[in-house]
Amino acid sequence: MPRRHIRRNKQQPEPVQGNGRTVMLTTAPAVIEKLGGLAPLAKLTSKAAKRTVKTQNVWNWRDKGRFPPAYFLIHRRELRRLGFDAPSQLWRVLPLPAGVSE
Repeated sequence: MPRRHIRRNKQQPEPVQGNGRTVMLTTAPAVIEKLGGLAPLAKLTSKAAKRTVKTQNVWNWRDKGRFPPAYFLIHRRELRRLGFDAPSQLWRVLPLPAGVSE
């Protein structure tokens, strides 16, 4: 059965980002939690980046509230696979200008 279009009114505006099913995370601790926690995120990042990332590194990212820009695409891909998204500023990556799609 095909999905029906959801009619939106002024009380229910269109989502700012994503397709309406994506949950936006706004903090580094929230991103770390959704990606499994300290040790699983360190393991995921190490495997994808082919370099050692320790749990202490992830702990430091959580305390600073931001991630290294080198891991932006790795983390973003995994977040989207899980149905989440986060602003690129958490990785110190400038956002795209308005009107430009990814």
